[in-house]
Amino acid sequence: RLKVTTDTMGQLRAVQKDLFAISNKNWVGIETAAELYGRFAVSLKDVGTSTGKTLQFIDALTKAVGISGAQSQEAKAALIQFSQAPGANFKGSGQEIQSLLEQMPIVVDAIAAKFGIARGEIKKFASEGKLSSATVVDAILEMDGKWQMLFERTKMTIDNSIVIVKNRLVEVVGSLDETLGITETVTNAFLFLAKNMNT
Repeated sequence: RLKVTTDTMGQLRAVQKDLFAISNKNWVGIETAAELYGRFAVSLKDVGTSTGKTLQFIDALTKAVGISGAQSQEAKAALIQFSQAPGANFKGSGQEIQSLLEQMPIVVDAIAAKFGIARGEIKKFASEGKLSSATVVDAILEMDGKWQMLFERTKMTIDNSIVIVKNRLVEVVGSLDETLGITETVTNAFLFLAKNMNT
């Protein structure tokens, strides 16, 4: 998916490097960051959003996962579902927005604040074609400073540590498929340690 968002191998490597950095500092799996980037980059490129700005957008979104208070897998799923909406300029995106409302209201609040409306008005606002990819990106980026401060107060968990270890293994080996057996072993080892710490 990343290959279709870049024009040269040099650009692809640069994007991959940035996504690994984002993933590690925000404690999310590289596969999640890469999928979000791959989905959003195509539609955002069509409206003139630069690669750098798209990466900043993904940085902010993945940071929001860490501070959302939702189960990480559910939050990531909501974001990935939401990434399907920009292609239609958010018209008919009621289901995607509802998923965000349930799992990551922090993102919906950022968009609502940008337009000066209440959280509950977002779905109607989108159905009327009043949301655009550019303004949604700007809304998220405007909250990044505040989210960074909140993220810095968030404590890293054992699960977060496991995610970073997986990311670094993938980065070293260079392929998710090639590292599946390794990362599964590492994960099981961490889980074993966590379960037996107090025994």
